[in-house]
Amino acid sequence: IISDMRMPQIDGATVLTQALLCQPRAIRILLTGFADQEATIRSINETQLFAYVQKPWDNNELIHIIEEAQRKLALEDEQRLLTRKLRVVNQKRKARELQQQENLEKLQVKLQQKTTALGQLDQQHNESLLTSITMLAQLSVARCGLSPKFIETCRLHCSTLARALELSAEQQYNLDLAA
Repeated sequence: IISDMRMPQIDGATVLTQALLCQPRAIRILLTGFADQEATIRSINETQLFAYVQKPWDNNELIHIIEEAQRKLALEDEQRLLTRKLRVVNQKRKARELQQQENLEKLQVKLQQKTTALGQLDQQHNESLLTSITMLAQLSVARCGLSPKFIETCRLHCSTLARALELSAEQQYNLDLAA
């Protein structure tokens, strides 16, 4: 919107102020004479002028200002478009992150369930193994005529030897079972 500062019945500052209210995105340019300095300053402050041009103006300068105003509008439009696109991309990213978080939590629950089940199976296996070893030991005692006290003494000697040899805890456990 290009307005002259001095017009009959209304000044350019008033016109541009009303234009700002009706069309805030419109570029506003004020044409003014040198004598209008105070009114020009007020207009600049109140109307968010893009430019003001002194009378008499140079047509090439005015054309250049209008072209700059068009570039400014194009850049603002592009910025708004990119901002909207960025908002959409961010919303999609956030939705994906939430979905991934939900999937991760579900997988963590499943992993915990599997770990618990595996621990229970391991405990059952160990109990079954211990029961089998105990039965074999009792069968050996009955078949060979060895006393339980002799077998316990052998087990204690094996445990002492395993510790003296600094075997790992697992190796000590296995040796104890074998004894």
